[in-house]
Amino acid sequence: MPGVDKDKRGRIILERIPYAGMREFIGQRMRASLDIAPQGSMMAQADMKNVISFRETLKSRGYRVSFVDIFTKIVACAIEKVPIINATLDEEKRSIIVYKTINAGIAVRVEHGVVVPVINDIQDKDVLKIAAESKDYIAKARDNRFSEIPLDGATINNLGIFKIDGCTPFLNLPEATMLCLGSIRETPWVDEHGQIVVRPVITLTGTNDHRVNDGADLAEFLDYVQEIMRQPEAYCL
Repeated sequence: MPGVDKDKRGRIILERIPYAGMREFIGQRMRASLDIAPQGSMMAQADMKNVISFRETLKSRGYRVSFVDIFTKIVACAIEKVPIINATLDEEKRSIIVYKTINAGIAVRVEHGVVVPVINDIQDKDVLKIAAESKDYIAKARDNRFSEIPLDGATINNLGIFKIDGCTPFLNLPEATMLCLGSIRETPWVDEHGQIVVRPVITLTGTNDHRVNDGADLAEFLDYVQEIMRQPEAYCL
């Protein structure tokens, strides 16, 4: 077939995408992540009933807030309980730096890659302020207005809700923790009264850098995330 692009084995090529720019940068960062940091992941299933109810309450008051916005604030509250999660390794000075300031990256899908706008000082913001900043940054990212978005300085990364049950995310160094949110699925669940009910359930997956913190720290952090999910209105506003 004249004009058809094929490889050496005769396979027809649909498209050739240059391995450059954003795609090459992502590849280099992820390769470095695996080469440098000893990583481990943990998963936990959590009932989303109260988080969904909280979001609906905000919607009824005229506020549009995503689940990722809510989890961004939940993560900050859980970090205040387990500060070592909000840390990084300074290899030059051979020290682990634990931050009081909580900055979270939010992954945004764009053409040929992902960018991660950073919401700064989450510990001082309620979920409504977080939602406003997130909406602004996501719109700019999808318009390729990257110079108008803070893209560094995060200490934890939040991979948003996609139609997957879970994953084992790579760290975005120098961040020492990554949280992945799975799909919300109707699932048989044993409630607080020991009864089997159907609940909206999400799988939370955390990955940590074992140079900075331990699996026990990550497990404690995920425990607090689930605890805060049971009463989000007390923490997010």
